[in-house]
Amino acid sequence: YKHSSLAKELILPALVQQGSLQWIGDRALPVRGGAFSADGSIMALEPRAEGHRLRSGKHDVPVYLVLPAKDPSALVLRLDVGPTGARRVGWGADSFDAWLLSRGYGVLKVNHRGSSGFGRRWSSMVASEDTDGGFLDDVVAAVRWALEER
Repeated sequence: YKHSSLAKELILPALVQQGSLQWIGDRALPVRGGAFSADGSIMALEPRAEGHRLRSGKHDVPVYLVLPAKDPSALVLRLDVGPTGARRVGWGADSFDAWLLSRGYGVLKVNHRGSSGFGRRWSSMVASEDTDGGFLDDVVAAVRWALEER
């Protein structure tokens, strides 16, 4: 849960099972470092996080790979919402990553051309220079790297 009056994001302890929401616990928990198992207990996550800069055309693209302690069963691709978005994908694991990691998924986060947080030129590149869909090339390069090299 994120709210402007809170200094940090929180996990509100609840489970959804068979379409039913069940509140568990009586307090909110910090986002980083844990998630809930099916029985409602807190699971300690020990993710492996890697940061890389991949070459895509003439650009270096920042990507982050977050893997569960055991080999992932699948890989989920998370993209930055673009220069007008409120946030970019970043290093480490947020609450959604923690949820995915707790279920055995790896997470690949790509800050493609047009992403915020890397300067005005990078965030405006899609509108000004990238008329041929190069941001998609960045995403494809990151996925290929994750599948072939990792």
